[in-house]
Amino acid sequence: MSIIKPKTLQNLKQYLLTALISVAIVTGMFLYSNGLPIFGIPDAKEIASVEIIDLRQGTEPKKFTEPEQLEMASKMPYFLSHRLLPTKDESSPLITITYQLKDGKTWMVQTNETAVFLKGKAYPIRKKEYGDTFAKIIEGYFFCY
Repeated sequence: MSIIKPKTLQNLKQYLLTALISVAIVTGMFLYSNGLPIFGIPDAKEIASVEIIDLRQGTEPKKFTEPEQLEMASKMPYFLSHRLLPTKDESSPLITITYQLKDGKTWMVQTNETAVFLKGKAYPIRKKEYGDTFAKIIEGYFFCY
């Protein structure tokens, strides 16, 4: 004889299904309203150097190796959040951040006012103001001192 009665097992299944559906709906609403953060950005401890190209400031890349600059460069892209699905954005990136890792690998994120470019795909930025603000933060921190 089973310890759990069939009626109790049925109620438990119903409760778990309801909870799972609720979590899925709330998660979907959160991602729709706030966007998806950029994943995979290397930790500052893993970065050997960072090269940033800002086409508004010129085409010469600026290379950074100081620990506080590497820390800031690893945190800034978290400011951007993008929509879940890629789009066919025909515009070109204005800012390119290339992380040279200590193990010899590279990781790159590119952006303009409307899109984040990751692994060859363009993802629309959740809010246009975020793209503009991100560009100004990069310019102000890395190019104006």
